[in-house]
Amino acid sequence: MRFQPVFVPLAIFALAGCSGAPSDANIEAALSHAYSSNSSEARSLLSDMGMDSLLPEFEGADKLACAPAANGRGYLCDVELTTTQFGQSRTRVVEMRFVRGDKGWRLAEATP
Repeated sequence: MRFQPVFVPLAIFALAGCSGAPSDANIEAALSHAYSSNSSEARSLLSDMGMDSLLPEFEGADKLACAPAANGRGYLCDVELTTTQFGQSRTRVVEMRFVRGDKGWRLAEATP
């Protein structure tokens, strides 16, 4: 049986999706969810008092690198995170742990 070169690109494409680590889009969605769910009650309370600018707004995130977590649960990722607070935009690099659950990737405690 002869090896067919058409299978090589297909195999590479299939393996690329199996890296396991969260993608940029996965990280962005997980952080957006974390910021919105963690601050919705606080934001409502502060808004009623006219102080809603105290909470940072999630602007975006870029994945820089990810590696499997030492405990085997999820991935530790270096993420360039941009938030806005008090009208000031701030970008910083932070290490975050992400785990995959039934509803997709979620932000988790760095050390469980």
